[in-house]
Amino acid sequence: MIRLYYFILPLVFAFTLLSGANAIEDKPESSCLKCHEDIYVKAVTSPYQHSVIKGSCVLCHVMDDSANNRKVVLWSSTLQTEGTVFLGSLPDDRKYQAAVEVIDSNGKKSPTKFINIKPDETWKLSPGASTLKSISEVKLEQVRKAMYAEATISWTTDVPATSEVEYRPGAGEYKKMSASKNLFTKQHTADLSGLKHNTNYTYRVISRDISGNVLRSAEYSFDTSKKYISVTIQKDLTALTPLVTNLRAIRTENGNDYYLNVSANKSSQFVVWLQEIRETEGRPCKDFRQTRYSTIDVCITCHQQDSSHPVGVRSSNPRIVISDQLPTIEDGLITCVTCHFSHGGKKPYFLRIEFTKEICVKCHQSYYN
Repeated sequence: MIRLYYFILPLVFAFTLLSGANAIEDKPESSCLKCHEDIYVKAVTSPYQHSVIKGSCVLCHVMDDSANNRKVVLWSSTLQTEGTVFLGSLPDDRKYQAAVEVIDSNGKKSPTKFINIKPDETWKLSPGASTLKSISEVKLEQVRKAMYAEATISWTTDVPATSEVEYRPGAGEYKKMSASKNLFTKQHTADLSGLKHNTNYTYRVISRDISGNVLRSAEYSFDTSKKYISVTIQKDLTALTPLVTNLRAIRTENGNDYYLNVSANKSSQFVVWLQEIRETEGRPCKDFRQTRYSTIDVCITCHQQDSSHPVGVRSSNPRIVISDQLPTIEDGLITCVTCHFSHGGKKPYFLRIEFTKEICVKCHQSYYN
């Protein structure tokens, strides 16, 4: 019964760790599991585990930067069903991949959707297709009262454009509230916060299209003396899981500016990442760091050097023969991993051979004979 317990417990432990691997998908070490899951499972199911196996691969291994160069280009603050995201100016001689998630008002997150962006396969905007010609349906959606008053403004543009509101109390100076400059939409929403109570505000909305054309609306007003909510009734989609329904890369006709058109099945925040795709050997790990570093120097940051057997030395005694079971580096240089497994093992101290005279005899046969 006890033996069965020791057999099952490591398996449960390994399953728990591997089940949580997705939670660290942005960490460099998580990509190790794609190729080295067997090593990871063997290490975490060993009776004696080395703590560095749990998320510290980069201590000894050089990671390919291309696996970890993903950057966020947009995390929208407003809820949208469709939007065009500015990715930036991308050189023609490189390849990129965009990753997109949408998050609904209840915090539900969609599966990540990916799209490769290649210059020769990207749809080009024709001249005039994205020119902003009208702003319409400017509307006060809501006035909320808290420590400060808050208001929500909405409007529509005929083509995807940015969202900005200029507002002022009475005859005061205009202040600006801008949503993300990287997000272009047709349906716009802007939240104004920090407003004074019992005050009349004047506002106007501003939108800029992809080509840089700017339109301003007429002036409107609202009063923060009482709460207000629009009678617009929206369909309750709470139970609907958010999904990215469409992705399309767009490129300006004259230039290297790239955009990503995103559609969702319900009003959601957009989260967009971009990373360059580099040619690799098919694995995120280039190689070990300098051999001496990964087999001695990194170890002595926690462990006292030569605490049991000298390391960083070669045997000068011709009667000593290094066993094939005890690997050395650089023509016989003895390191910490000569006697110890770096990931963990079945024996105390992660030793390759039992911690008895047996391990000494492997090299010092003449001494014991």
